[in-house]
Amino acid sequence: GWAQLQSGVALQGRWHFGVAPELARDSGEIIGTQGSIQFNFFGDGTIKLTTASGTQTLALDYPAHVQQPLIAQVNQYFRGDGSNPCSLEDALASMELIDNFSSPR
Repeated sequence: GWAQLQSGVALQGRWHFGVAPELARDSGEIIGTQGSIQFNFFGDGTIKLTTASGTQTLALDYPAHVQQPLIAQVNQYFRGDGSNPCSLEDALASMELIDNFSSPR
């Protein structure tokens, strides 16, 4: 599926939650007018930056529990100790985007 942000930037993506483990890929790529950045969403913290002058590989420490900060904010909200980290409108927009990228076309 694809989407266009308010800024005019186009997104293209695909999510498949039922793929066989040996076929699973976890990757993202941002392509711009002067190069690209390739990265993984989970697991490997390697980032590849490619420009006209070549490719750089950056190795970043990836947190053991990358979703922990958001989970902590949600728990604080439900305990009455913090503000809501995600509005219902934002959550619905995220789910619509994932549904669009997950649906076979």
